[in-house]
Amino acid sequence: MVKFSSYNAEFLKYKDIHAGKSGTLLAPGPSLDRWQPNCFSDVNVGLSWVIKRQDIVDNLHYFFFGSGYHYVHRTGSHDDGADFYRDKIKCMPTSIKKFASSYRDGQPTGYGNITPEASVAIGAMPFDCQPPTANSKFVADIDAYMVLGMSIVFPALQFMLYTGLTTVYLVGCDSGGDHAYMWKEARTFIDKEYPKTNIVSINPEALKGFFTDEYT
Repeated sequence: MVKFSSYNAEFLKYKDIHAGKSGTLLAPGPSLDRWQPNCFSDVNVGLSWVIKRQDIVDNLHYFFFGSGYHYVHRTGSHDDGADFYRDKIKCMPTSIKKFASSYRDGQPTGYGNITPEASVAIGAMPFDCQPPTANSKFVADIDAYMVLGMSIVFPALQFMLYTGLTTVYLVGCDSGGDHAYMWKEARTFIDKEYPKTNIVSINPEALKGFFTDEYT
């Protein structure tokens, strides 16, 4: 069942804000290394560990993060990587709008997510996210409902579609396995809700054949 959100109303200010423009979604998958860094779009959205690439950070407009902010996965183990990740997010320039997938329904997710209050303290907008279930689904009204998660790439994609982009380039989106089912759901959702939006996979690996494929 699609759930109402306690925090997502702030997304409303971004409704169709980038209508008619192109956007690039940058994820930290292996194919990111084969992407030409001079090929940025009107709107550039980064995810999680793309912050290792300063050339990418310098061109971002938005940044989405979630798990791993405090520790690694469900084990709760801590390492220097978490410190680096957290510090880089905190030190991002204010020109980059940050969005944090926070505690789900006010409860820890088990993946080291940040709290809504701590999100605001570092200048990030907290948003509600729900895991995929038999009754959950992708949503167009992200200002009213919890966005569908599992991987931070999916909330970011729903946001980009919501802003009215006519073309979305996917870079470094290489996760297969359980994510393959989610990408099929995403394609169905896009065909129904955003039929005029062109989705282009750059140098696709796991996403080969899902959308329009383009190789550099």
